[in-house]
Amino acid sequence: MGKFFLLTWEDARRKVVTIAFNEVKIPACQQQKKEIKMTCSCSRQVLATKRISCFSLVLLFQLAGISAHADTALDFSGNPLGMKGIDQQDSLAYRRLDALPEEKLAASANATDIFATYQKITVGSWPEAVAIGDVNHDGKNDVVLTTSSYSDPVNDYKLFVFLQNSSGGLSSPTKYPAGNGDSVDIADLNNDGRNDVVVTDNNAIGVFLQNADGTLASKVLYSSAHSSFSNTYKVKTGDFNSDGLMDVVSIDWGTQSHNVDVYLQNNSGTLNVPATYVVEHGGYDDLEIGDVNHDGLTDIIVMSGQSYAHNNFGILLQNFSGLFNSPVYYDLGGDQLTQGIAVGDINNDARQDVIVTYGGNKPSSFIAAFQQNNSATLNNAISYASYDIPESVAITDINNDQRNDVILLHGGWNKAGVYYQRTDSTLDAEVLYSIPYASHYNPHGLAVGDLNGDGSSDIAIADYNNGLVLLYNTLPAAPSSNPEIDITGNSLTIADGDTTPSSADHTSFGSATTGAPVSRVYTIANTGDAVLNLTGTPFVKLSGAGCAEFSVTQQPTVPLAAGGTTAFTVQYNPADTGSDTCSVVIDNDDSDENPYNFNIQGTANSIIDKGTGWLPAIYRLLL
Repeated sequence: MGKFFLLTWEDARRKVVTIAFNEVKIPACQQQKKEIKMTCSCSRQVLATKRISCFSLVLLFQLAGISAHADTALDFSGNPLGMKGIDQQDSLAYRRLDALPEEKLAASANATDIFATYQKITVGSWPEAVAIGDVNHDGKNDVVLTTSSYSDPVNDYKLFVFLQNSSGGLSSPTKYPAGNGDSVDIADLNNDGRNDVVVTDNNAIGVFLQNADGTLASKVLYSSAHSSFSNTYKVKTGDFNSDGLMDVVSIDWGTQSHNVDVYLQNNSGTLNVPATYVVEHGGYDDLEIGDVNHDGLTDIIVMSGQSYAHNNFGILLQNFSGLFNSPVYYDLGGDQLTQGIAVGDINNDARQDVIVTYGGNKPSSFIAAFQQNNSATLNNAISYASYDIPESVAITDINNDQRNDVILLHGGWNKAGVYYQRTDSTLDAEVLYSIPYASHYNPHGLAVGDLNGDGSSDIAIADYNNGLVLLYNTLPAAPSSNPEIDITGNSLTIADGDTTPSSADHTSFGSATTGAPVSRVYTIANTGDAVLNLTGTPFVKLSGAGCAEFSVTQQPTVPLAAGGTTAFTVQYNPADTGSDTCSVVIDNDDSDENPYNFNIQGTANSIIDKGTGWLPAIYRLLL
């Protein structure tokens, strides 16, 4: 029967997989139409038998993002090949990959398939943008999708709301008249605890507030700070002045305006007239938000997709005054145009990085990672080879290993791709998954989130050809584990909800003299068995009428691994006499202590000013 060879690798789910093949079949590898039979064994899985062209055997490892080792492998002529050839993913392999028929490429790439066959829901018109969130206040993620126009008056310029039902599916959509359809996002925009929907509109943004019955109210328009031919183009939500309220940012098509409009939410539950900042961008642009300098504040990232005269993206860093600094620009170098941008931690260092897609057909198609460093800037780009025409991109943990992965769409090539993050915090080669045909995707035409309540992230796509396309994740949710937040002052636990400040745990600052600040350091510990995230902006907030004399001078560093600790500092600096009480608020993902609240208190006394001879009133009366 000849000698058997074994190949072993670790797949995208971190399972060890072994293939055995018979030496007798090796000569067949010189003929593309011949096949060999291979027995595949996966840990915790039943033995399975698959048939695959042995001509594609080595490509299986190239395409599926496999870190492999073996006694013997084959080159493309069927000759023995040391694993060095596979590890290097040499140019011969890539040249041969280009020659592979599409069906062989799909079969190889899906060797680590985690998605069910795609589903599509027709909506008519021209779907543009999609977002995921709970928009009827039932605790389940829903899908919202916007359309532009395609000679379909019934469905043109509409907001489609797909509510998740109790069976984990999506109900038939409810339609609302919307704006121009270019972009959509979800956030609580009137501070009532319910998520609302914001869309782009003609020279404006439009807000659909959620009603108490879970429906959406009629759209309310907020005018842009400028008018243009292309109108408002992209929109995102975030806390852009660190007051704990969600705000909105929008940009226009870059050739019409470089303005970045920031609509701050006010205490009346409406949005203010936008403040305007400038970031250069040239068209086919994208907009993202995230903390890209690790200060706990939400920053704004604007990608330019057209014109070599502009850098690939610019960042507005939020400062502690609730404003934004002048933009900082980053570029790939050379004449490269980007097509999509995403923000998230892609190397497991608890700092948010930036991913862009760029290039056309392979071998000139890539994603690039701008990783955040300890100096609160971004490193030069690291590029990873990609399948043809990489466009929309997102970041999430798609395989439930507590490491973020990169998900993207390939315009015109029937493929979604995933770069799985490895245990060494680098990215594996791209794994491809089948989706229906669309020649192009809006940068905001991709969203990720749990759409059926099983604890795994799914993919939603706004597809102008097919409507709403869904890729449901078939992986089981990660094993149940929970973070547990504990806060101490002076090494003593401060109970969640404590309203009785004490000098023992440093929640009472005691007596302080005006002009002589007093600081207290508090420690946050994660005593649970899962990562603890602080979810507020900033991480530690102060709330209440007596907070004017207090400030957080050092924010904690997160996320916190199980058993980890971090610290924050609060300063009491009274400007006048009297007692001041303030509430410390820490939003987090501990299920039963969110938010974590406790009161702090200080009392201010004044002293004689030697320069003026001023005395406190009580002493003047005695004299």
